[in-house]
Amino acid sequence: MNIEKIKKVLEKTEGIYGWLIFKQEVQGTSVLHMPNLYTAENGKFTSTVNPDPREVISLPSEEIRITVYARFNTDKEEFMGEASDQILSDDESALKVQIQKLVAAAQTQHNKPYSLPDKSLTYKTDVLMTDPKITESDKVQLLEQINKFNKAILDQTEKEESVDLSNIELFIKNFHNILITSTDVNVQFDSTRADTELCFIARFNDDRVAEATARISSRRISDLNPQELVKNYAGYARSIALSKPPIQYQGPVIVSGEALAEMLNIDTNVISFHANAANVYNKIARYEQGKPITGDLEIQGDRVTIISDPHIPYGPNSQVYSAVDGSPSRIVTLVKDGNYDELIGTRRYYEYLGLLQKGVQPAGPLGNTYVQAGKTRQDDLMSAEKIVVVKLFSSWTTNPTNGDFACEIRLGEIRENGKATPFKGGMLIGNYFKMFAQVKLSQETVQINNYYGPTAIRFENLQIAG
Repeated sequence: MNIEKIKKVLEKTEGIYGWLIFKQEVQGTSVLHMPNLYTAENGKFTSTVNPDPREVISLPSEEIRITVYARFNTDKEEFMGEASDQILSDDESALKVQIQKLVAAAQTQHNKPYSLPDKSLTYKTDVLMTDPKITESDKVQLLEQINKFNKAILDQTEKEESVDLSNIELFIKNFHNILITSTDVNVQFDSTRADTELCFIARFNDDRVAEATARISSRRISDLNPQELVKNYAGYARSIALSKPPIQYQGPVIVSGEALAEMLNIDTNVISFHANAANVYNKIARYEQGKPITGDLEIQGDRVTIISDPHIPYGPNSQVYSAVDGSPSRIVTLVKDGNYDELIGTRRYYEYLGLLQKGVQPAGPLGNTYVQAGKTRQDDLMSAEKIVVVKLFSSWTTNPTNGDFACEIRLGEIRENGKATPFKGGMLIGNYFKMFAQVKLSQETVQINNYYGPTAIRFENLQIAG
């Protein structure tokens, strides 16, 4: 679709105060590889080699979204509203109807006026987000790389005891991103993605069966490490299959690896809710700059620092601008040494809170989750006669208002006198704010999807209900 045609209709439509156009052109290649077919007869699984194990889909596509802003007067008071939608056609008559509907929707919102990002802002377009092995490869070369990855996964899985591979899915995408606004912002950048999903199934002769699925996001094919992926997730599948029932426990708990990355992810954790400029403005957040995230509880252990970083080279969540309001991306420290620090959120709420007037630029998009490492070796975190390690959650959810959580454990282990026994099930129970009052962070670090931080954190007092 033609952006210039869309611009002309926007510029001619009455009632528009400003607009943004986001366009993303995508060249995508998806490969599904199923090495085996499984059937169940008389309660037993049988496996046969799939005669056609691979499906390749390669299609170009594009998506255009627009946001329109309307500024209007009602009862001698000035208001502003906004509305967004995806453009499905650049036919002029269809565009006129769709944009007029957006203007009408924007004029139903009675918000205080606010400014829009303009060309005076600096957009960091040199963030490394493209993989030359994707951008400089033709279809044949790209499929060669995909086949190499698949073969490495299959070869490594062959070495794993009692584990089969159900499927390999690999999604390779090449993006061209465009932001154009009525305030003369014109920013374009390229990016790539190489995401994979691998499902491992562990089976033992006594009918113990379990699966573990790896869902890994990256920007480069080389960031997908076949040996590491198979070792970790085949091990998870075996441990789940051999796990004992859930336990009753109260005391120190170590959360590690994928479970920790899920627990601290700024896309979903409650710190992001309470450090959100909109929630602060609407008075539904606990945020007080410089005050402990633990509230009245004194911090006795390590002091956590949590940062939103959209500029990490090849970070899965690295970005140049916000697709919500077009603000430039920047690094934002949500929590510094255990205390609330900066806010995340859109330009509108930064202006409402008086931050723009103080020279503070909006946060832009949420970036990668960066957590500062501690000074304790991971092995030393285990120093207890009995301790529980949580490795996987079935899902992680927290009450955003009060921080309470009760999350099912997909895989954990009890470490007692040097012996580790896996278990599954049971609920990890605690409070997100209180648990940071006494923690130890490992000095070792790991990257899991958009999480960059300690491999493990020891929380001194959590509960597990079986």
